[in-house]
Amino acid sequence: MNRDALVVGINQYPFLKDTPTSKAKHLSTPASDAEAIAQRLEEYGGFRVRRLPETIQEGQRRVAAGTLVQTDALEDAIIRLFNPVGESVPETALLYFGGHGLRKNRGGVTEGFLATSDTCPQKNQWGVSLRWLRELLQKSPVRQQIVWLDCCYSGELLNFAEADLGTTGQESLKHTKQVSPPLNSHHYLATASADKTARLWEVSNSKQIACMRHEGHVYSIAFTPDSQYLATASADKTARIWEVPSGREISRITHNNDVKTVVFSSDGKYLATTSNDGTVKVWLWKSEDLIDEACNCLTRNLTPEEWQQYLDREPYRKTCSNLD
Repeated sequence: MNRDALVVGINQYPFLKDTPTSKAKHLSTPASDAEAIAQRLEEYGGFRVRRLPETIQEGQRRVAAGTLVQTDALEDAIIRLFNPVGESVPETALLYFGGHGLRKNRGGVTEGFLATSDTCPQKNQWGVSLRWLRELLQKSPVRQQIVWLDCCYSGELLNFAEADLGTTGQESLKHTKQVSPPLNSHHYLATASADKTARLWEVSNSKQIACMRHEGHVYSIAFTPDSQYLATASADKTARIWEVPSGREISRITHNNDVKTVVFSSDGKYLATTSNDGTVKVWLWKSEDLIDEACNCLTRNLTPEEWQQYLDREPYRKTCSNLD
């Protein structure tokens, strides 16, 4: 399965100022955050990753913290990802953007933008239009599309003002932090938010069909390659896997600090998580895979007490058919 990713982290905003004489609104973390995401996607997700802006450090490609990104360059990179010309179309395409997000309001009409280094609202230069991105995604031949926007006003990608996804536009904008739309035959879309929820939407009728609750900020979401399951990462120190479209929780993984990122392997068997506890972990998350792995090591079946400890969400049964 071909999986391509464009990972963007923009620190430099020399023209983004409140007034012509105020300090530029540079950022300190998007480039390093983007590089961390890029490495996880390469190592655990099987993605071919393009970085923007990019530099070479000790022979390795890295996101460049001090380099400018122009609007045209970002648009061209996004087009190459989602609408490649003369290239093989990937099964999955993922866009990650870290940087400033802006919203323009003119005559009561709002539009969101991914701010680039040449963004200057005083000169009516806003960056990459989220309305343009949405239309590009609709025309893209890529079957599974994932858009991860770590910026303000990312909810404008969904155009909530025009398509009410089960609530008012303002409430939806407050909810959305990350958007993940895998455009398969079911056309489900997932969002994650600081309101401690991830939500699943039916794109065809603009209705919310499931609300999945954590006890902390939900940072990251990811679908399995077949879009049958959804993983969420949260400040409550857990990553959770949910059934699509029911929203039923089927598995839970814990860290010692906030879980920041979730990525499935290309076959969907493994889930990789990153955490503020300083670890990256790779998990078997399906109960049947866990049982098969256990049976390769066990010399006896699990007792009911041991089963409850490790597989409490599954009804007790004989663990391994080849053991007494």
